Amino acid sequence: MGDQPKFFDQFPSTSAGTGSDYNPLFSFGFGLSYTTFSVDGLAVSSPTGSDGTVTATFSVTNTGGRDGTDVVPVFVHQQTSQVVVPPHRLVGFARVELEPGEARTVNVDFPLSKLAVTPGDIDSSAAPEIQSGVYTVEVPTQPQPNDLFPESSPPLQTNFTAR
Repeated sequence: MGDQPKFFDQFPSTSAGTGSDYNPLFSFGFGLSYTTFSVDGLAVSSPTGSDGTVTATFSVTNTGGRDGTDVVPVFVHQQTSQVVVPPHRLVGFARVELEPGEARTVNVDFPLSKLAVTPGDIDSSAAPEIQSGVYTVEVPTQPQPNDLFPESSPPLQTNFTAR
């Protein structure tokens, strides 16, 4: 199991990301396995319930020839914000054990409160709030060491709206 890259829950700056003297050997959820996996079919529910729970549903398939375990992280990207927010926020993950050729549908639930930000100036005296707008759920498809979203294998993405 790897370590989460520094830049995933950090604000954008010149001291974050690759080359910032903190580069984990493996990305969050990247496991050394003797098999391969594929992830597809991402769907996201609209926020429901009193806490605004969102459910990301996707399918994980063991495409290799051995039993294996995959850890699939679920991130959210906020397209626009009134304050600076991290580019990707980890909101949940699923650990899936599969036999060769087996596929399983996975649900990852997360409350909208995980996306709350503190508005205002630097003293942060306001209460955290969930900003209205469009959010993008992202699930990596073929993460590489130290790169959850390689250009050669873009993540599954789908949007939901918070009101």
